[in-house]
Parts: sequence; structure tokens; C-alpha cells
Amino acid sequence: RGLGDVYKRQVHKVHKQAEELMLPSPTPNYSGFQKWMPCSLGKRMLLLMMGLLVLLVVATGFIGNQIVTGILNEYIGRVALNVSRSVSLSPIVSQGLIQLESDGIQRYAERVREATGASFVVVGDYEGKRYSHPVAERIGKYMVGGDNERALVQGQSYVSIAVGTLGPSLRGKVPIFSTEGEILGVVSVGYLIETVQDVIQPYQQRLLFWILGLFVVGALGTWFQSLIHISEPTRQAEMSYDVICLKK
Repeated sequence: RGLGDVYKRQVHKVHKQAEELMLPSPTPNYSGFQKWMPCSLGKRMLLLMMGLLVLLVVATGFIGNQIVTGILNEYIGRVALNVSRSVSLSPIVSQGLIQLESDGIQRYAERVREATGASFVVVGDYEGKRYSHPVAERIGKYMVGGDNERALVQGQSYVSIAVGTLGPSLRGKVPIFSTEGEILGVVSVGYLIETVQDVIQPYQQRLLFWILGLFVVGALGTWFQSLIHISEPTRQAEMSYDVICLKK
């Protein structure tokens, strides 16, 4: 009987030491974040996996949107630049600038604008004075945007984004040369930013659709994974974790 009492005391001592090692103090100081977290280890793992999935989907959507927007902006800019080059090579434009005659240039520029769907086709002389514009009353006034210098001074062709009288626009700038190589003026073909956004929006919507589909598939996969039979060591860890939660 004495040995039995000693054995019981030893077993009780071992259990007590095990509880002290496994369980937190009777009055732990849990933060608000820990209080609303589920006690089940499986649920915490599911919550962690869902959080990582959301971060992955958001990052993929952001990067994909940046790539799509950049590609389409570059494409539209190249279209504007190519139209500007075609206009700059027209004899109607060069002869009109030499003869200081805007009527022919205006009619030609408007035909090009309507045929290409551009927001504007503006031809200016070497000082930046307009010889064509969608709003006829603005012909003879100076071009707005402050982005003509590279074309009129350096003779370069380029794509720029600037704010003109019609609003912010993506525009292709090309200098107009005489047969002697002298810079006569500049052609500016542009698409308003709101028009560019109208072109980009359908692609963004398709991207969003695929991203949402990816999220749904990932969420279902994560949920299904959480239902799979948990191995014995994981179950034991979860039981120990549940005991710790009960002590909170």
C-alpha cells in the first residue's frame, strides 16, 4: 500500500510537470488578435492558407493589370506615331506650311482623323501655330502641352502624354521636313486618355474575370485540402493545441 501511494504521487507529479510544460500560465495576456483566432489548429491552417491565397491573387491581379495597361498604351502610342508619320510625308501638309495655307491641311487632317479614329490630328508650323484642329476656331492659335520641342528643335519622333485643349491625351509627335531637310513644323496625332481607357477596360475586365476564377478554384482547393484526413502526429498536435485554447 505504501508503494502504491508513492506510485500515485509520482504519477501525479509527472502529470503536473507535463501540464506545466504544455499549458500556458493560468492568467495569460492574450492580445485582441489572438482572442478572435480559432482554437482549432486545422482552422488556423485553413485561415493561413486562405490569407496567402488572397495575397497571391491580389498581387497577380495588380501585376497583370500593369502589364496589360502598359502593352496597350504602347500599342496605341505606336499607332498614333505611325499616323503622324504618314501625315508628315503628305505633300498637302508640307506645301500648305510653305504657302501658309491652312484650309487644305485642315481638310486632309480631318479626313485622316475620321479614318483612323484618332481624337485629333493637329498640324503646326515651326513655331507651334496650328494649321489644323478638330475645333476649327482654334486654328491659328498655338499648340498646347509643351511637348513639341523634341520635334521642332531636335527633329525627333516620339510618343508623349500631355494635357491639351481637349484634355489629357496620348500623342505621337513627328517633325515635318522640307525637301532640303529643314524642319517646317510638327504633326501631333493623339487619343484622349478617356478614349484609351475605354479601349483598355474590356481587357481589364477579362483579366479580372480570370483572376476571380483563379481565386474561386484556389479557395475550393484550399477548403477541400482542409477536409483531407489529418495524420496522427497532426491530430495529436491539434489535440494539444485545443487543450491550450481551453486554458485561455
